[in-house]
Amino acid sequence: MRRRARLIASVLLCAGVVLASSPAWSDTGFGVNLGLNMGDLAGDQVKRDTSFRYGLAVGALLYSWTDSFGIQIELDYVQKGTRYDVTTSDGLPDAGTTTLKFNYLEVPILVMLGFDAGDDMRVFGTAGLALSFLTGAEIEIDYKNTATYNDDLWDSTAGFDMGIILGAGVLWGGLGVELRYDWGLLTTDSQPYGGHVMNEERYNRSLTLLGSARF
Repeated sequence: MRRRARLIASVLLCAGVVLASSPAWSDTGFGVNLGLNMGDLAGDQVKRDTSFRYGLAVGALLYSWTDSFGIQIELDYVQKGTRYDVTTSDGLPDAGTTTLKFNYLEVPILVMLGFDAGDDMRVFGTAGLALSFLTGAEIEIDYKNTATYNDDLWDSTAGFDMGIILGAGVLWGGLGVELRYDWGLLTTDSQPYGGHVMNEERYNRSLTLLGSARF
């Protein structure tokens, strides 16, 4: 699965580079992304009340635009996961916080539709697919006023994820701001892990606020 996913990502990336070099595109270049990712987990059987894990989203991008249509291919490092409260042995809440940390190297392949809004400004919507390769997985349990427990989750976390991306943003000259939602399609679990995590099918859900500089 991992080798197949890497092959797909390589083919799509090469196709994007070739397409971006076509003279049909009036505006072609590269840039960098930097922003805040707000990660969570969801699933029909997830019974805990979870909250965002705040993390970094940073990467590089290649883009091409015609007058109203564009494509963009990125290579990003994204910190995902979730947080939820730790309960005591008798079920009382507020004993601490558990954070699941899933970090990925992602290859988003995006299409964009936009229109000029004057003063070198373009408003756009974006949609596409993100291929995500796990680079790290960890559980951190912060027991209130006592201790912090950490453990590696690499062996119990799926090494590959795929997500649908929808978003919207504004380009102004060489700068951009964008808000994206990433809907994970594959479970993050490769096998159950003890009693510390949910032991259920869980899917990545992320809201990302990105700033970009384009050259």
